Amino acid sequence: AAEAQDVDLLVFPELTLSLTVQAHLCCWLLDRYQAGAPCRIPLIVLGSFHDATCDNHRRNRSRLILGRDGSDIVLHDKFSPATLGTMTEQFTPGQTAQLVCTPIGNLSLAICKDCIDQYRNIWLRHLCPDWLLLPSLSDSVRLHVEATRELWNLHRCVSAVANQPLTAETLAAPPDPAAPHLDYVHADSGTLANDAFRNHSGVLWVKTVYISGNKNK
Repeated sequence: AAEAQDVDLLVFPELTLSLTVQAHLCCWLLDRYQAGAPCRIPLIVLGSFHDATCDNHRRNRSRLILGRDGSDIVLHDKFSPATLGTMTEQFTPGQTAQLVCTPIGNLSLAICKDCIDQYRNIWLRHLCPDWLLLPSLSDSVRLHVEATRELWNLHRCVSAVANQPLTAETLAAPPDPAAPHLDYVHADSGTLANDAFRNHSGVLWVKTVYISGNKNK
């Protein structure tokens, strides 16, 4: 559906796509590429999900991939665990934040509290990206809006926040990382203002992000 809308960036919220779904999606994208009909969405963020990695640590990992063939561009392991009701995320925090140089500027990934918690200065003072892609799970994006507004004011950083909203129903459900709630997602498509992304809950679709290698519409 996003491809039919000719979006340039598709960001899934945190804990929306299980590892199995991510793998199927990447295989489907590769199959299409090999069949000569690649997906037209340039950039896709596969939210983030708890992942037992090859270094024998459990991470909350986000992936930015090429829509063309499903290949990885950059990974990010979450720094700041969240407390949801009586449950606190159990994972090994990430050790690095990355900056990817592209024709449209420097891209970076963060996850949820990373940009609003004790690590926020990584992006505000050190990396200073042109684009911050941020899947999230939170009952409010108020703090995300404040942090990303500061990034915009300091560095003209464009932030894309896609949030899974928490509700009493999701908090009351038995915690099961293998079976995330999938009924909260809504999508929004439309032409983007040329100053910054809109921050809002749900899957983020962005159209007409850049032309001729810059962020202007």
